[in-house]
Amino acid sequence: ESLHAARIEHATAVVSLLSDPDASQRMVKAVRLLSPSIPIVVRTRYRLEAERLQQLGATVAVAEELEASLEVVAQLLSRLHVAGNIIETLLDVFRRESVSLRPVRAPRTTMDSLPPQLQQMPISSHLVEPGQWAIGRTLAEVNLRAMTGATILAIQRGASYITTLAADERISDGDTLYLIGDDSDVMLARQLLAQGERSL
Repeated sequence: ESLHAARIEHATAVVSLLSDPDASQRMVKAVRLLSPSIPIVVRTRYRLEAERLQQLGATVAVAEELEASLEVVAQLLSRLHVAGNIIETLLDVFRRESVSLRPVRAPRTTMDSLPPQLQQMPISSHLVEPGQWAIGRTLAEVNLRAMTGATILAIQRGASYITTLAADERISDGDTLYLIGDDSDVMLARQLLAQGERSL
C-alpha cells in the first residue's frame, strides 16, 4: 500500500539499501507486482543473496562481499607491481559470472608504493623566471621531451599543482616545473626553457 501510495509504478527507478535480506526480497516482489519494468537496484551483503534478489526481479544486486573481495585482490596485485591494465582484465574476468554493479579498477599507485628503482628516479625542479623563453608558450610549442629528452611531470603554480598536463597548457612566469630525466637531459631542458631552441 505504501509503495502504491508513493506511485511507485511511475518512478524512474527504485534503490534499496536495506540491511535485512528478507525485507529486500519482499520489497523486490512488491515492486515487481506494481511495475514489471522499473529498474530496481539493491545492495546486499552476500553474493548468494544478490543472486536470489535478481531471480526475484531485481535489475542489479550489488554484493558487498564480492566487491570487498575484489578490492582486496586489486590492492594485493597493485602492491605486487602487476600492471594496472592486467589487474583490470583479471577483475573483469572474476566478475563476469557475478552480480555486481560497480567495476573495481586497479588502484592508483602512489610514489612511495612504486618499485625502489622507480622511486629513485631523479626529479629536478626548474623555476621559470622573468624573461625566460618558455613564458607564454604551450607545452606543445616548447616540445621539451623531443628537444631535450626530459619530461615535465607536473607544474606548481602558486599553491596549486597541475599534474594532468594538456598540450595547450601555457607556461607562466613563476611556475615551478618538475622534470624527470638524466642530468644531461635536465641541463638541456633548463637551457631550452630559459633561452629557446637556438641555445641548444
